[in-house]
Amino acid sequence: FVATKLRSIFPQAAIYQNYYVAKGTHEKDILAAHGDTVILVECKNSRVRGFVGGGDDLVKYESDFEKSVQYAYQQALEVKQRLHANDETVFYDEKGRDWFKLHRSQIKRIFIVCITITPRGAFGTDLSYQLEKSAAEPFPISINLFDFDTISKHLNTPELFIGYLSARESLHGKVH
Repeated sequence: FVATKLRSIFPQAAIYQNYYVAKGTHEKDILAAHGDTVILVECKNSRVRGFVGGGDDLVKYESDFEKSVQYAYQQALEVKQRLHANDETVFYDEKGRDWFKLHRSQIKRIFIVCITITPRGAFGTDLSYQLEKSAAEPFPISINLFDFDTISKHLNTPELFIGYLSARESLHGKVH
């Protein structure tokens, strides 16, 4: 579903589903390369239970967040770091064969998008409360599938979608 939506927004982009950064490692979900921009998308269908205020809710929420948003972010961040660390990064298919390559010199921006199956409310949207990341790294966008569908219907050109990702990244933690 997500890859189909991305293809409608980015008809000229190279979009790769279910790729690997090294032979024998865990699969990554979607990489979209459009011009000098790369969008790394990780989709998690783990349920994130809402936080309604009780101590037990917080423990469940933290566990769910770790298994979905944090894990998705770490998967995409691994790809981003690999792209920054190598002049040429080779990606593999499920059989361990070379599939596609990206060159660091041709990439100016990399966005990370984490998509979950369930909404997380305001507490889960502002990732500064929970996401473990380096201070040097920008916050990813983390949204649920319904919100992604809505965004993709209205920000349905490469310029609009990338503009949204860029604006959202710079406003994270400042605007609710």
